[in-house]
Amino acid sequence: MRFTQFYNQGPSAFTDGQDITFFGDFSQSHSVFVHEATHNLDRWIAGDSNNWYSYTDAWRSWTNTQDSCVPDGYAMASYTEDFAQTGVLVAYDANVAPLHKTEGASDCFKTQYARAGKEIRKTWKYDAGRRCKQRIQEE
Repeated sequence: MRFTQFYNQGPSAFTDGQDITFFGDFSQSHSVFVHEATHNLDRWIAGDSNNWYSYTDAWRSWTNTQDSCVPDGYAMASYTEDFAQTGVLVAYDANVAPLHKTEGASDCFKTQYARAGKEIRKTWKYDAGRRCKQRIQEE
């Protein structure tokens, strides 16, 4: 993520694959931050920076043939939104509680979850000793 902007409208958000823009109050919706950041991970960590991982034939195949559902209704909007919603669950699992121990967690998207986890779990896992190595330079 390169740059984040906030505006007093909304709430809504979008990413262009590098920058994230938020509109409105998200104080009760932390998952939106994770969702939008996962769009960046989709392209820059899991993908090859020119193509989004969620655009690959492999991701589409896992979604269409290996699993019988997606994480929620919004994930049905596109493969990209499916990856971002799955990324929210990966972040939750990595930092709050394992999903298999969470009431209502489902097996029906386990392939998507495992593949997204393989790509981005390490990035989402909190590490108190890890520090950002690059900073935006002042003009």
